[in-house]
Order: sequence, then structure tokens, then C-alpha cells
Amino acid sequence: AIHFLVSGRVRVARHGRDLGVARQGAGIGSLALLADDPEGVEAVAQGDALTLEIGADAVQELFEDRFPILHHVLRDVSRRLAQAIQRHGPGLFPEPWQVPLRVPTRSLDLVERVVLLRAAPSFARASLTTLADMARAMREVRFERGALLWSEGDRASHTLLLVEGVVRCRSRDGRLDFTFGPGAPVGTLDMVAEVPRFFEARAETPVLALHGRVEELIDVLEDNHRMAMEFLAALTRQLLVLSLIHISEPTRPY
Repeated sequence: AIHFLVSGRVRVARHGRDLGVARQGAGIGSLALLADDPEGVEAVAQGDALTLEIGADAVQELFEDRFPILHHVLRDVSRRLAQAIQRHGPGLFPEPWQVPLRVPTRSLDLVERVVLLRAAPSFARASLTTLADMARAMREVRFERGALLWSEGDRASHTLLLVEGVVRCRSRDGRLDFTFGPGAPVGTLDMVAEVPRFFEARAETPVLALHGRVEELIDVLEDNHRMAMEFLAALTRQLLVLSLIHISEPTRPY
């Protein structure tokens, strides 16, 4: 369940690490619930406290019946993770998945695109019909070495699933300087967060990728609730596992 704190103070901890005190307005346990995390957080009232409780089943039903609410939560979690990456470095990006096929010299066919998408943890249990729809919507793109994929500050309107090659990413302030390789979804986080690109992306080698637009991804998630929840869980888990939860801000969920 999630406990929305109406009054009082609640001290929150995870894995023995004190995360601070939640105050009025905090949604205690929400990230653990969204991440489908069995361990969750420990929450102890500091004196009398009043909360409003909403159970996991009710949250699931709400998200399934009202996709705009789920979309809002996806966007909020993505923004928080993007902000954490800008503060703490690229180690918070989800791990790339292994490209499960030998890349042909010709263009990828539909079956090969589906196999690539199926390898992604968030899409592993999606139906073949859903993956085929997504694969048809994505187009194959190639970049020469040194090509600029986008500049920092550009609108994040699409994502690139790297099939082959290396992309170098740098921010103007020098905090971010890292590379993406095969199996990495480049630009998905800021696309879902609906924030400007927070790093420049440039092809360090010749690159082959699948290009997907934000509208296509949102349509697929709206039509496939299970996939949307697994996608949300994968994003939320990054915040929980690394204990990057700042509960001093009362309007944020924890």
C-alpha cells in the first residue's frame, strides 16, 4: 500500500539506511510499490500520525482504468531519474541488454526487430502482437562516425535502440561523459520525461539503430497495461536500488 501522510512525521529507512523524515503530503511506500519491490521501506511514526492508505490492487486498477494518470506517473519518475543522473552520473541508467542476433549487412526484417525488442527486460513478457506493432512503427537508421545525433537542449522527440556501434554522450558542464553500446536505448529517459536533451549524443563509430517516436511508445503502453507497468517498475527500481530517495520534499512520493 501507499500511505499519504495527512499529519505527523514518519521516519523512513531502507536496508538500514536512514532516508530522513517524511512530512505532510508525502506518499510513503509509493516507489517501492511502483517498483514491485518486495522489501520496500521501513516507516515508523514519530508520535501520532494520520495517513490515507491506498492498496496495491486499487493502484493497479486506477492505472489500468485511467492511463493518463499512469502516463503522468511515468513522466514524473522519468524526470526524477533524469535529475538524479545529472547530479550523480550515468551509473543510474538502466543496463543495456544483450543484442540476441548476428547483425546482418542488409536491413533488419520484422522478425529480427521483434527479437531485438523481446530482449529488453521491460518488454520480455509483452505479446508478440504488441512487439510486432512496435517493430513496424520503428525505422532503421544509420549514422557515420562523427555524426551528431542531437545537441544538448534539443527537444527529446524520439529514442534510438542501438543495434551496432558506439555513441558518445557529453554535457556542456562536463558532469556527463560516457558511451552507449549495442542494446542501449539512447534518449528514452528524457523522451518519456518530456524534458530537453541533457547531453549531446554523437556517433563514435558507425552506428545502426532503431528509431522510435514518443507518440508510438505511449500508444503501445496505453494498449498494453502489463508492459506499461513493467516499464514503470524498471525506471522506479533505479531510484530504490541506489537509495536516491530525498524525502525532505513533502510533495514527493517515497
